[in-house]
Amino acid sequence: VRAEPSNLDASLALWSLAGELGHTAENAPVLLALVEMELRGGEDELAVSHWLELQEHGPDLPVRADLLVRVGQALLASGNREAGLAALRRALLTGGAGLNPATALRISRAARDADPGLSRGAARIALSHPELQAAERRQALALTEVHKP
Repeated sequence: VRAEPSNLDASLALWSLAGELGHTAENAPVLLALVEMELRGGEDELAVSHWLELQEHGPDLPVRADLLVRVGQALLASGNREAGLAALRRALLTGGAGLNPATALRISRAARDADPGLSRGAARIALSHPELQAAERRQALALTEVHKP
């Protein structure tokens, strides 16, 4: 896996062996890399399955905000609403005040129907960035109005 990190079969074999030997926590980064490769390859169902497994063995593993958004989108699309929203919330928290406005907008759009409050919050974060382009600003403004109480 170290020699060829993009080798899906080797990553799966290492993860399986780690599970058999009880070493999943220290090998969780392998499964995270696998999730990312699967998402890039359009294997969303596998990525969702592996993400849910990862949450059992390495829930505190650091994950980039952009990857959390992709995971959240895949989870929501597969009907895993709570896990999807948890990934999107975590992306928002991971990015913090320095969250890229494009990522904040992706979170907002992904959460629009499932969690309007999260959607509005992410849109507000995007709007707080002065470099936000006019078209994105209009989208973010519209998302702050979604399902307003």
